[in-house]
Amino acid sequence: MKVCIPLRRPVLSSNLREDNLRTEERWERLVLEASISNPAVDEIFTTGCDWTGGGALSTKYKGSIKHSEANDTILLIHDCKLEIISSMPWKAVIANIFAGPWVEQIDLVQVLARKYADKFMFSVGYPGLYQQESVLSHLKNFIEPSNLILLPVPGVPAVSPGNNFLKSQIIWACRIIFIGQLENPAISWALGALKNDPSLNLLILTGTEEQAIFRCINQKAEPLEDTLENCFWNLPASAPYQEVRDRVLLSKPCSWMDVLGHYSQSKVMATWGKQMGHPAIEAASHGVPFVGTGLLTGGSLVACRNYLHTIDISEFCATMNRLLVDETFYTETANAYRDYVAATYTYEAFNNNLNTILESRGLLV
Repeated sequence: MKVCIPLRRPVLSSNLREDNLRTEERWERLVLEASISNPAVDEIFTTGCDWTGGGALSTKYKGSIKHSEANDTILLIHDCKLEIISSMPWKAVIANIFAGPWVEQIDLVQVLARKYADKFMFSVGYPGLYQQESVLSHLKNFIEPSNLILLPVPGVPAVSPGNNFLKSQIIWACRIIFIGQLENPAISWALGALKNDPSLNLLILTGTEEQAIFRCINQKAEPLEDTLENCFWNLPASAPYQEVRDRVLLSKPCSWMDVLGHYSQSKVMATWGKQMGHPAIEAASHGVPFVGTGLLTGGSLVACRNYLHTIDISEFCATMNRLLVDETFYTETANAYRDYVAATYTYEAFNNNLNTILESRGLLV
């Protein structure tokens, strides 16, 4: 099988995990790396930019695809980028829809849908979103329901064994744009936990370079008036906890490999609101439990047994406090999260799901 994955910028590292996956094109690079280990994939192509590294991918990677090679190549693409889909005669197309499947140029989409029939599919990457009729209703206006498929994202290479109950690190992770995103009930709870327990520390992964983080003043983005760290400690929610400042680290962007390493050293993850789904998957893959509080955080694990979810701040704090001290509760939750990710979001799970979908449509040869 041949697959093509569009890239808008080069993937430079020989090991894709050395990239900072808190930036754009995360889905594309995860699919690219997962395809390396897919036994059904013989050749990998890209459009837009070449992958310029070496290593494991080099045996399968064939460079930028030519028009003559598209006939027997399956396009795996994030969002419905019609200029790419319509530019070549693909064997089949799977367009990943994230959270807002509001497709423009509906007339052209309908033309493509008629042309490809059951070989033109829109996939949803999270079971929680796939179960919501409001997410799919727009697409059903011009795509056959049978071509709206669930294909969970390849969120992590694999799961990690072990029990992190005796660890002392709380982690908060979300790619942010505004400093105000660091003022939320989850971080307030974490700072309070540090105040009550001197053995704990807090790692805040913003996933964003400091110069790319702004203040929101009168609905306008303004540069930070000081360092990120000083701005954080001047926030009304953080200022009362100055006594724990030496146990709080605001990390600069780092490689995805380093991010996964931080989860392996964490006891729990504090999260609040509509954070991206991947921190939840990454934490769960290491058996790091958390309490989901928003659609995208919860959407990735919503079907998991023992899943913890609430929108009530008091319940959130009480459940997080219990995770810190109740080892049985902690272990049951951690194991359930890890098992669900293993079956749903690992590279192996993605490849198995993709191959099953393609085989059912006569496309896996």
